[in-house]
Amino acid sequence: MDGSEHGRPPGQILLTIGEGAAELLHLAFLDEVWTQAGESPADFSGRGRETLVALGNRVDDKLATAERHVSAMRDAFADHAPWIDERVSSALASDLLPAHQRETIERVLAVEGGNFAQRAVALSESLMQRLPAERRALQTKVRDLRGDGPAITDISHDTACGVLALATMGELILCPETGIACVGAFAGGAALAHFCA
Repeated sequence: MDGSEHGRPPGQILLTIGEGAAELLHLAFLDEVWTQAGESPADFSGRGRETLVALGNRVDDKLATAERHVSAMRDAFADHAPWIDERVSSALASDLLPAHQRETIERVLAVEGGNFAQRAVALSESLMQRLPAERRALQTKVRDLRGDGPAITDISHDTACGVLALATMGELILCPETGIACVGAFAGGAALAHFCA
């Protein structure tokens, strides 16, 4: 018995969600590093611009990877909705995260009636539509950095918050079975509170 008879997805599906959530958190982290580096006046000169270009290219790589992961996560959420709803509801009802973080996550996700899987599918589809345009915009920013153009070093606020929301939901699904997912949920919840609440 693999557990799927009781509504639990097979291990490969859990791995898909876990890998996707981790990749999205990494994307959010790299974007924040790139943004902070671009806000330093010292980084507007020759070598500084080279560093910003390198960071921008890494964010671009992560955006490309995110497209694949978000698509796979969307299918997992759609195919296992009742189990997803139960897991996220249970995590948010527990004391795994501080109360203020749980409240922020619930507010940002804006889920009605406990339909977390439905919300995750909607977030995934929104990101799948946004990410190609986000990559094109980022590539323009990197081209500007190679020349004398403006130093704009971030992805859009709506995309970043969508990435964080989906990543946090993915981590909540796997917490507390995997301790590292609880760490990810804590980090995602903190970032949502700071940037998206």
